[in-house]
Amino acid sequence: MEEKLTRLNGLEQIFSINKYKGTGNKDYIYRKGKVPILVSAPHAVKQTSEHKIKLPDMCTGGIALLLNELTDCHVIAKSRDNGVDPNRSEMDDEYKKEIVNIIKNNDIKLLIDLHGLSDHRKADVDIITHYGKTIGQNSKIIDELKKCFEESGILNLSEDKYYFAKSEKVIVHYIWNLLELPAIELEVNWHFRNLDEPNNLIKLINALEGFGQLKK
Repeated sequence: MEEKLTRLNGLEQIFSINKYKGTGNKDYIYRKGKVPILVSAPHAVKQTSEHKIKLPDMCTGGIALLLNELTDCHVIAKSRDNGVDPNRSEMDDEYKKEIVNIIKNNDIKLLIDLHGLSDHRKADVDIITHYGKTIGQNSKIIDELKKCFEESGILNLSEDKYYFAKSEKVIVHYIWNLLELPAIELEVNWHFRNLDEPNNLIKLINALEGFGQLKK
């Protein structure tokens, strides 16, 4: 447990640099894997959207990179605020383009898009598929994912309760419409992304790691 959390803390610093505005020559980080799952963290740093600054979904970037190391899944994470929110932007923004390239070039079978849910929400994790639309006939994926959460002690799960991927600009909706690839958005409560709540955080990591191992 301690080793995973120490590693997560180090990985999160890639995104927290410059007060979570990020840095580097590119707007995103890509880590290649062998397991045909792509984990995305589009709000790992602050986002400028509609002339407003949106706070980062803290630890989503670090968690994504840690999953790459633990499960060998593919990972893409926003690493610099370029004034574009990939989950609200037009269809052809660079982040979405790179997701499509990764999927096509690596025979990806599933996209998991990590987001943050505020701590006043009652769910631990809200599973977003636009009422099944972004997974097609692949409902078994949700059953497997929920089982991994429950076995790790994350019991308060909801589906499409606090956010739903109706807009075609939303990443999971865009990917399903373009490629008919199963795509799930996970809205993770702050209590399960907070480094000051290690017992909850390790439950989340173990659940997603377990799910990744299922797909090897």
